Amino acid sequence: MAWNPQNNNKNKANRITIRLSNDEFQTLSAKLDLSGYRKVSAFVRDYLITCEPKVKQVVRMDVIEVQRELMNLASMINAAKSRDELMDQVKKVSSVSLGGAR
Repeated sequence: MAWNPQNNNKNKANRITIRLSNDEFQTLSAKLDLSGYRKVSAFVRDYLITCEPKVKQVVRMDVIEVQRELMNLASMINAAKSRDELMDQVKKVSSVSLGGAR
């Protein structure tokens, strides 16, 4: 159901409870004053109904595995590992990035 400002005067039948720290409540109060709202419920309702939520980012497991192997490579470089060891790790990163087994 899309938000319609003409429906704003209808009786509100549902309720939510939000717990805030003192700092969060002070921030909310400041935003309430700045926006000209007199009631917290009206401010929060309008904000929640009209804002676009953040979209959850999903990171695939293969991307995490590539990241892990790249971090291992960086650690090996910092530890001044031999060229052969580094090349083996580069091959491993390449294999993992192409969907190969460890």
